[in-house]
Amino acid sequence: YAEALENYEEALRMKPDFHEALLNGGHALREMGRLDEAAASYREAIRCGGDAQAGLFALAAMGQEAAPAVAPQDYIVSLFDGYADKFDDHLVGRLKYQAHERLCETLLPLAATLCGPGPHDVLDLGCGTGLCAPLLAPVARSMTGVDLSPGMLDAARRRGLYTELACQDVTQFLQGGDSLFALVVSTDVFIYIGDLDPVFAGVRRRMPAGGLFGFSIEACEGADFILQATRRYAQSPGY
Repeated sequence: YAEALENYEEALRMKPDFHEALLNGGHALREMGRLDEAAASYREAIRCGGDAQAGLFALAAMGQEAAPAVAPQDYIVSLFDGYADKFDDHLVGRLKYQAHERLCETLLPLAATLCGPGPHDVLDLGCGTGLCAPLLAPVARSMTGVDLSPGMLDAARRRGLYTELACQDVTQFLQGGDSLFALVVSTDVFIYIGDLDPVFAGVRRRMPAGGLFGFSIEACEGADFILQATRRYAQSPGY
């Protein structure tokens, strides 16, 4: 980060109102623990015409602005489009991610009890590269995946397991159609959505009686939801 910051500072000596260098310099300063300087850099980036949503979101994660209800869509798309090609290897291979496995291990026996023997129409909200798809395929009559990132959807499409893939915000998708899904899953999606009311209302609208909705959260205590310094939301179990 120090070397990156030197380059941003050099760019700003040549062009003091270069808002991209100010925004990225703020990110570097934040990672280095120089939070006051990071905040000043974000505010200057906004003043110079930079991405106000990105700057304010970064400031909110530092506790210096009010947290929005959801993360900016451009931030999510940029993050995951750049990550799609190495997502599975990094997340599962290096970080030993298991949330998708744990969730499906819990849900599938419940689905057999609550939703009947199947097969079921399945909705994978924020499907990413489709990590849940092989686990859900044995009980799926149809499987629909929804994600904001075209790059992640390309990876999901290569699995050949989805009946339909939609490049949409999950809430917009839920509000925009009439087909019903007996089984809905969402892993590591609510870390980018603080206020879950619209999502839950949308799922309820698209689910028949006896349907099942399984999801993961990062947990916090007290408040309904918070935006953490990591720029990820956490929700309280009570909420």
